[in-house]
Amino acid sequence: MKNSNMFGALKAFADREFFDVTKHGFIYLPNETLTLEFFAYLVIGPTAKSEIYNPSPSGNYAEFIKQNARHYRDIALKDSDRVVTLSTCAYEFDGARMVLLARVT
Repeated sequence: MKNSNMFGALKAFADREFFDVTKHGFIYLPNETLTLEFFAYLVIGPTAKSEIYNPSPSGNYAEFIKQNARHYRDIALKDSDRVVTLSTCAYEFDGARMVLLARVT
């Protein structure tokens, strides 16, 4: 992962200018192409993993993201939206993960 083979491109989103101009991406599946609308870039530690990967129905996922994101774009996220979480190792501290969040449009 240190050589950027596995989601290494996510670190480009750490740059504010790159995040600001890169608003969309795509996931190519055998029978369809999903358009992604990027809205948050975070670096999280081990204690925040459940908030990102297994959010509690009683928690406030959107508020957690907004408060902890290094870069955030308000896209008026709704409970019915499908969110894709792209994640890989970060090396800022032990157990760090880079996380890029996108809504499927």
